[in-house]
Amino acid sequence: MEYTEIGKINKPHGLNGEMKAKIDQRFWNDITEIEAFFLELNGKKTPYFIEYLRGKSNLILKLEEIESKEDASVLTNKRIFLRTQDISLTSAEINETGLKFSYLAGYELVDVQSKKKGIINLVEKYPQQEMASVNYNGKISLIPLLEIWITSIDKKNKKVIMDLPVGLIDI
Repeated sequence: MEYTEIGKINKPHGLNGEMKAKIDQRFWNDITEIEAFFLELNGKKTPYFIEYLRGKSNLILKLEEIESKEDASVLTNKRIFLRTQDISLTSAEINETGLKFSYLAGYELVDVQSKKKGIINLVEKYPQQEMASVNYNGKISLIPLLEIWITSIDKKNKKVIMDLPVGLIDI
């Protein structure tokens, strides 16, 4: 069975198992029609049934059997998938993000200056350039993905090495 990544769980929201998530807006109509998301656990896609969704730009989701903040925290930063057959878009529409660096989501970003490391949660289009939402020790930073700052990209080990201006990560 084929799956398509549609978003990512960000972090727990409250104490009752709710979670904040970011869903690619192209898939919004599809998620309102389904009963379950798939999350990758131990290399396998595992179904999680949706109890409810609320919001849109700041999506809050509640999955069945996730009843506490602790349960939800285990799913932090997990990528969300749908079965490709459950998506109303064509395969060309699914694969067209319009972003040059969209494949860097999930990569580790390492700054050569500060030696700080973080995980790229999401790559988004901003008016001037693509931006990486990077989790550095629980703090989210927006990093411009400018080619002049990218030293190397290691696709095999999922790492991007960047030479960022001093202090940019600390903003």
